[in-house]
Amino acid sequence: MELHQEAIKDYEKTIELDNTYINAYYNKALSYHSLSNYEKAIENYDKVIELNPKSADAYNNRGFAKYKMGLYQEAVKDYDKALEIDPNYTKAKLNKEEALKSI
Repeated sequence: MELHQEAIKDYEKTIELDNTYINAYYNKALSYHSLSNYEKAIENYDKVIELNPKSADAYNNRGFAKYKMGLYQEAVKDYDKALEIDPNYTKAKLNKEEALKSI
């Protein structure tokens, strides 16, 4: 329904109740991403990675947010980390190829 602002408020309340609930940070990041607020998305992906350093999805998505901000080399580093965790992560491979074209 594209109610991202409302969802963010709900995720923030969830985090107040349990600041280790990874899915709240992850979904909050996705909402910020949908609003093109990449800095806030990155902050939340950072928290997901802090809580779960093996989250290939968080690295890939954080890389994509950096890519959208024009931070292509940083994006490639995140894609590489996602691929280190999951060498068969096709989306990270494709995203990395696009970022490399922009460097």
